[in-house]
Amino acid sequence: MSFGLLAAVTPVAGGEPAADVAAAVAQLGAEQFAAREAASRQLVAAGPQAVPPLVAAAAAADPEIALRAVDILRQLLADEDADLSAAAEAGLEAIAAENEVAIAQQAEAALDFHDAALAVPARRLLEQLGATFDSSGPLGVRV
Repeated sequence: MSFGLLAAVTPVAGGEPAADVAAAVAQLGAEQFAAREAASRQLVAAGPQAVPPLVAAAAAADPEIALRAVDILRQLLADEDADLSAAAEAGLEAIAAENEVAIAQQAEAALDFHDAALAVPARRLLEQLGATFDSSGPLGVRV
């Protein structure tokens, strides 16, 4: 491994959190795949403080940065921390409403997949509590 590659994959740490997040966002477009992957992991680990910069990064001209920003927000959306998940959801909704079509579609797909993933356990819980579902209702489902 060359020294240049080692420097590229070493996560930024020890500085101000906002500066570390900004540096990691910039690395999402790095030439080295390993540097992009390390930056993605660092931003997932940064949690809530990474959400606003990731929403801004989704508007980047570089499609690699924009797609990685949406993917990181998708990962944060699935987090068990309800506040973090809600922040990521709001970020993805903002991207879906305001960004270039391809990136907006990626954000919408992440939100749709998350909603669908939540629907299955919710239905199971309702059934455990005694609810019954009938698909012949006027809206397709009657509870």
